[in-house]
Amino acid sequence: MVEGKETVLKASELGNRVIDGVEYKVAEGAEDLKLTYKENLSDKAYWAVPLKKVPVAASKDVTVNIKFYAEDGKTIAEDYKTVKVVEGKETVLKASELGNRVIDGVEYKVAEGAEDLKLTYKENLSDKAYWAVPLKKVSEAKETVLHLTFETKYGEVVDKKTVSTTAQGAEGEAWTFMLGTDFQ
Repeated sequence: MVEGKETVLKASELGNRVIDGVEYKVAEGAEDLKLTYKENLSDKAYWAVPLKKVPVAASKDVTVNIKFYAEDGKTIAEDYKTVKVVEGKETVLKASELGNRVIDGVEYKVAEGAEDLKLTYKENLSDKAYWAVPLKKVSEAKETVLHLTFETKYGEVVDKKTVSTTAQGAEGEAWTFMLGTDFQ
């Protein structure tokens, strides 16, 4: 403290406190502490700051029954996931985060355009939710084969090579094989 200058401690800058596991914040209207240096000023000051309990948002655990269905509309698998739904916050389960599944030896992925599940807390929120997620078969990698015959300008066969790839692409997509890279 400096003589002649007022020192102000702002109540609004105190931040929240946790006391016995309960969170409190400074109550609105709490007064700042103002101190001015005096020769006989004590080295201790007492400041009563009113606190207000921070409300705890209500929440509920919800078990989501996820039904996966194939392109023909038939349910081919189901799963369960429990999530905490909190008052004032939207809980979103993203279809894109479900990942691929192998069902009866066939690999499926979440179909494009599958909707996310959005849950919002309400007092009468059920502890169960249902989510239908469309799946699409993952196309199998087909081998692309290129048979090469090297001939002289007179038609004499000097070499034959076969190269292939199983890299996955779209139907009708062209593949490029490069001399010196894919074959010598």
